[in-house]
Amino acid sequence: MFVAQNEEGQLIEASQVKEVGVSHFVCPGCQQPVLLRCGRLKTAHFAHQRHCVCARTAEGETQEHLIGKQALQQFFEARGYSVQLEQYFPVIQQRADLVIYKNQRVIALEFQCAALSFQQVQKRSVGYRQLGIVVLWILGERYQKRKEWTRLGCNFGFWGAKQALPHIYFWQSQRGLFSIPWQHVDHDRKVNQGKLGQTNFKQLAWCQAQALHRIQRYGRGKLRVLAVNLYQKGHCLDGIPWPAHGLTPQIGGLNEPYWLVRLRLLLLLEQGACNWRNLMKWLEQFQWLVPNLISLQRVQELWLQQVLDEWQVQQVISCDAEKYQLQEPLVWYTDINEKLAALPAWLLRMKIKESGYYNGK
Repeated sequence: MFVAQNEEGQLIEASQVKEVGVSHFVCPGCQQPVLLRCGRLKTAHFAHQRHCVCARTAEGETQEHLIGKQALQQFFEARGYSVQLEQYFPVIQQRADLVIYKNQRVIALEFQCAALSFQQVQKRSVGYRQLGIVVLWILGERYQKRKEWTRLGCNFGFWGAKQALPHIYFWQSQRGLFSIPWQHVDHDRKVNQGKLGQTNFKQLAWCQAQALHRIQRYGRGKLRVLAVNLYQKGHCLDGIPWPAHGLTPQIGGLNEPYWLVRLRLLLLLEQGACNWRNLMKWLEQFQWLVPNLISLQRVQELWLQQVLDEWQVQQVISCDAEKYQLQEPLVWYTDINEKLAALPAWLLRMKIKESGYYNGK
């Protein structure tokens, strides 16, 4: 840590102390002695003595974390923020990595480099909310190596006032502060890993269709039950209508295959028109990742609105007297070959809106 208390109770930054190894400083949180450490390769910082137990520093502090906090301090100061390094809040017994102030707005920054459970993230976030302080989690290199970022959005997603979607924030020494929207597309590794604007829709549709073909043959559990129910109605799982496939990113949070929920939504509308309230109630039956910093209801509302808007653009559904209904009967396919043969015509019909988050080609 960079800040400790001296004998007079004043907060002192490690960079201001000249004498190395002195022990007349204490941790602002646990009030136990800390030592000043620095060198040619190490950034000047305070460290607890061996075998000392401090809840805030139990996960340890790496060089990446120390350097990152300093870099973030410089980053926000250069943009006009007043920055307090390692401010301690005695009421909730938490110390933020940084607290930034601007135009009467207060934001606690947590630069997370080590592994942290959802329960710990939630506990810290709740503490800040009790004080009326917004918290922004910024993730280090460890989290940037993840192959799947859907759950990261659940734990660390931040929804700014001017953002259409929640974002996950990262810090890199060379790139600086950057973020990716919390989005998901079935079987699209590029979107799910934050590499936006690189997806080929035809290739993605083919991958999704092949995945359904495998489920048709080898699926178990409720997917097998769904396949049997469709068969009894004269349909097959790998021949579901193309609108059930999501080829453009949607907000993260759904803990089930997106195509499954989209298909069941089409089947629901096939039975008759539904209003917004009933559709929202219907969504509650599915499994959702409960987000830490965002209302689950708000996530569900955006998920549903995105699907309905997409289908209205494609003229799959219409909205009349605040009720959503199918414009024409769904087109089912007898097998995967017939379905793939119809793909070019469907892609021509699709009217995918470009946005700042995604530009499929």
